[in-house]
Parts: sequence; structure tokens; C-alpha cells
Amino acid sequence: MYTTPTNLTIGSTSSENTFLQYLRSKGGNMINCYARNSMTTAAERTKFAAFCRKAYSTYGVKLITCDIREISEIATWDALYTSYPDLRAYVAPLTEKEPWVTYDYTGCFNLLRQTKAMCNRYGAKFYFYTGWMGKYYSNPQAAVDSMVYYCDGIFLSNYVTVSDYLSTAPGYGKWDNRMKYRMDQGSSTYGGITKAAKKFNKLDYPIIELQSLQNFNVIQSICVSGSNRSFYGTMYNDAKALYNQSNSDVLKYTELKGKSLFYLKYVLQAQP
Repeated sequence: MYTTPTNLTIGSTSSENTFLQYLRSKGGNMINCYARNSMTTAAERTKFAAFCRKAYSTYGVKLITCDIREISEIATWDALYTSYPDLRAYVAPLTEKEPWVTYDYTGCFNLLRQTKAMCNRYGAKFYFYTGWMGKYYSNPQAAVDSMVYYCDGIFLSNYVTVSDYLSTAPGYGKWDNRMKYRMDQGSSTYGGITKAAKKFNKLDYPIIELQSLQNFNVIQSICVSGSNRSFYGTMYNDAKALYNQSNSDVLKYTELKGKSLFYLKYVLQAQP
């Protein structure tokens, strides 16, 4: 589950426990923290380390990521892993550099190389959030190749539209062709993850579907009106069933490890 400082205050026992208890009640075992502010100073890193240890040892969380956007932030990870070596096994950087938005593919590739080199020094993992990796790049597949080569897993974005949310059909927020193409061979404008994993012979390359909501104001009105739909339980089973219908290369070179959602007001309204 993704968290933001708006809904999780790291260092506040009550805020941390409320979030962790909610996560456990929904069967969650992974946390993605928008917590770059928790990496900037030794004092903040101490709070973050204590939160991570509590999540891991008391609540059974298996993976905790924190976003990294700039090469200058690598030094803060050096400091975290040096001061708290036990975190190397289950706390990892996750980048949302988004070059398909900023057009800064050079900066993204440099961040990938240098962050991976840092993680290798500590035996830590490194993850990537992708929407449309390769879009607006001269060679879309080469961009995805770099992402897969340097990262240990990918959070693949899948937006839930209002029509998805209101649909009575099972498996709303389905894996349409956009999901299938990005998972598999890509298209003329963006690359494919399976194609890259096969190139580097990375078997069962980890994929986590990141599901988020379109148009929060509309979702809020739906929630308030009582037209709620669950975002949990059978949702992952539906996604897994669709994934298992993929071709043999997808099933060989990737693995759908789970689904991650946002710990935000409207998700909480939809699933108290």
C-alpha cells in the first residue's frame, strides 16, 4: 500500500499504528512510502528506521520502499544502510523519475545506474514505478531494457476509471491492452517488460500492479452516496487469473507478485 505524509506521519506512534493496523486488517504486507523527507537528516532517518523495524517485526511487513528521485539523494541511502544495516534486507529505494513526463531520459538512466550500484554495495533491492516507460524516447524498448536491467522489480501503474469503479462486472479495473502490452512486448510508442526480461534471462521478474483511482472528487461522491466497491480480496485473484492467461513468455519471464493501492481518503471510504 502506498502512503503519503498527508495520511501517515512517521515518528507519530498513533499515526503509524493506525496505518499499520489498517494494513494488517486488509491482509497487506508491503508499504511504499512517499517519505523522502524522512531521509534528509540523521534524526529523520532514525524515525524512519524505527517505523520500518516496527512494521517488519510486529506487523509482518515484508517489503518497505521509499521514493528516490535525484542522484543527490543516493547519499541519504548510504547513510541509512550504514547506520541501520538490518534494513538492507527489507527496505529499498523505489524511483518515480517518470521520464515519459519530464522527457529527461538521460537523468533517469544515470539515476538507475548509480542507485543500483549503491544497492549492490549493501546487498539491497531497487524498484521502479512505471507508467509508460519508453514513451517519447527514440528507442522505447531500450528504455524499458534499462529499467528491467537495473531494477529488481517493477510497480506497473493501472488506473481505475470512474466507469471501472461503477461497473458491476467482476474484475473491474481490468487488464486491458495497455496493461497487456506493457507487461509483454510493448508497442510502437512504449516498451515491453517481458521482452526485456527475456533479453537478460531474468526468470519470474517481479511485477506488482499499482492500482489508483481516477478523478478523486467523483470517487468521493460515489463513496458518500453509498455506491461503494471493495478494492481488496477478490481484486488480486481477478488480476492473477487474467495474468495466468498470458502467453508462455510472460509467465516464464515475469511473476505477478501482488497489488498495491493508495492509503488515501477515498480508498478508505470505499473500504473502511
